[in-house]
Amino acid sequence: MTHARFSALLWAEAAKARRQPATLVLAAILVGYFVLIVFALSSVLVAPASSGGGAAGLLAPLREDAVGFVSGILSSIGLTLLVIFTAQTVGQEFSRGTLRTLLLARARRLDVALSKLALLGLASIVLALFALAGGVAGAWVFSRVTHEALLSVDGRAFALLALRAAAGFAAWAAIGFGTTLATRSLGVGIGATLGGMIAGDVLRGLLVSLGTAGLWASRALPNAAISLVSGTQGIDASAWAWIVPNLLVYVVGLNVLALARLRSMDVIAATK
Repeated sequence: MTHARFSALLWAEAAKARRQPATLVLAAILVGYFVLIVFALSSVLVAPASSGGGAAGLLAPLREDAVGFVSGILSSIGLTLLVIFTAQTVGQEFSRGTLRTLLLARARRLDVALSKLALLGLASIVLALFALAGGVAGAWVFSRVTHEALLSVDGRAFALLALRAAAGFAAWAAIGFGTTLATRSLGVGIGATLGGMIAGDVLRGLLVSLGTAGLWASRALPNAAISLVSGTQGIDASAWAWIVPNLLVYVVGLNVLALARLRSMDVIAATK
C-alpha cells in the first residue's frame, strides 16, 4: 500500500464521517452534555447552604482535581459516543453496500480496514483533547463561580493525560471495530462493546472485592488493562507483564480475526 493511496482512503473515510448526519448528532450530544453538566454543577455551587444543594460535597473533589473531575465525566459519555461512531463507521459499509463499491474501485480490503482504524485513532485523539479541554473550561467556570482557585493545569501533565486518555479510547474503539467487522452488524457491534464495557466493569468490581484471587482473575478482562492505561495513576513495571498480553488478546487478536474474516468474506453477499 502506497502512502498516497492510504492518504486518499483516509481522507475519503473522514469525508464520509463528516457527511453522516449521525456524526453531527453525536458531536452535538457531546457538546450539549458538557454545557449541561457545567450549568448543573454551577447551579449547585451557587445554591445557598440552607437549600441543601450539596455544594460542600461537590467542592471536595473540585478542590482536589477540578480538571480531572470534569474531564472524567466527559470521558464517560464520550466513550459511549465513540463506540457508536465506531460501529457506524464499519457497519454502514455492509448496510449500504459501500464496501462493494470501494472494492470495485480496486481498493484493497486490508487498506480499507486500516484507513478506518486510522480514522478511529484520530477520533480518539480528538475526543481525549476535547475531554481535557472541557475539564479546563469547566474548572475555570467553577473558579469564577466559587471565587476559588480551582483551575490548576500543568502542560506536561496535560499532554500525558491526553495521551493516556486517547490510548484508552483507541483501545475500546479497536474492540468495537473488530466486533462490528467480525459480525458485520452495527447493532451487534454497539451492543457487544457497550455490554462488555458495562458488564466488565461490574464484574471487575465484584472480583476485586473477593481479595487477591479475585484481583488476579479480574486481570483477564480488557476493562482492567484499559482502565490502568488510560487512568491517572502511575503504572508499575510489573503490571505491564499482564497488561500487554491482555491488550494483545482483546485489541490485536480480535482485529486479526476480524481482518482474516474480511479477507475471505463474500462481500457481494455480505452487502446485500
